[in-house]
Amino acid sequence: MADPAIQKSNHFLKSLDEEMMFLNTLMAQINSLSSQVLVVSSSIKRTWSAIDAIHKNWENKEKREEIS
Repeated sequence: MADPAIQKSNHFLKSLDEEMMFLNTLMAQINSLSSQVLVVSSSIKRTWSAIDAIHKNWENKEKREEIS
């Protein structure tokens, strides 16, 4: 029969390997979420810029109408 210390070490190595696989999965999910955040934030920025341009156009139109 194998030495108990070797069995214990093998058990810990197996647990460590499982934890490393789990961390690898988490890192892949984090990378995916990070990419999605970049896409969403870029979309929000474009939307905000479009709203800002519309607002500036509206303000300019109001000012021109006040002058007229």
